[in-house]
Amino acid sequence: SNSGSSVRAKFRVVRCAVTPPSANSTNFPLSGMEEEPLIGFITDTEGNFDYWRACVEDSRVVSFNAEGDLVFARPSSRDVFVFGGDVFDKGPGDMRIASALVRFRVAHRDRVFLLVGNRDLNKLRLTAELTESGIDVPQPVPLYPRSPPQLSYRAFLEKVAKAQGISVEEADGAANRLRWILDHTMTANGAFELRRSELAMTGARGGRLWQAALRPSIEAGSEQEPPTDEDVVRSFLESVELEDGFVWQYL
Repeated sequence: SNSGSSVRAKFRVVRCAVTPPSANSTNFPLSGMEEEPLIGFITDTEGNFDYWRACVEDSRVVSFNAEGDLVFARPSSRDVFVFGGDVFDKGPGDMRIASALVRFRVAHRDRVFLLVGNRDLNKLRLTAELTESGIDVPQPVPLYPRSPPQLSYRAFLEKVAKAQGISVEEADGAANRLRWILDHTMTANGAFELRRSELAMTGARGGRLWQAALRPSIEAGSEQEPPTDEDVVRSFLESVELEDGFVWQYL
């Protein structure tokens, strides 16, 4: 369309891990503007904080400031930033990445756009599925092409019970239900322990949005107890249940 051509004439997209066009390219004329606006695009970090950091450090559009917050690399430009979705699931960076993106969006609502992927949206299921009490619950996700083999919650508990030498009923609980949901219905294998790692690494508890990029302060000389299963469950639930939960705020 004519409008699409107009947008493409004014902006150049700069994606993560892609060598940006040369500065003297003539495909996108400046039309008299001193600084050609760029569109920065990063997507599918899936909790991988090292990948996220590398993408930002490689970007011409965004960067980290001295406090560790996400900022536009060229303050006087009209650059735009788009995150393509799938913030969560496969690394110990869910809370930090989501909070950084939301703070950036709040600071620049007209220039920062956060898209939603399946790994972001499916977290809304937790408020319903974690409150179920039965063991013989239906599979929450139907089979789809190339989907992994399904494992029922009862079959999952039977494996846990056998490994721990306890009954299926004793194995049933919010922590194991969450492990099953993540590993076997969200293809987020290991996400439970990855969240525990991020809680331990940062000293955070709960699922509230971080209002600053810095590590939460811990009293000097004190040792915080390692995150429990209950802390991990609370983090996942609060992230979608609370108004300032980091998943809810991202969505």
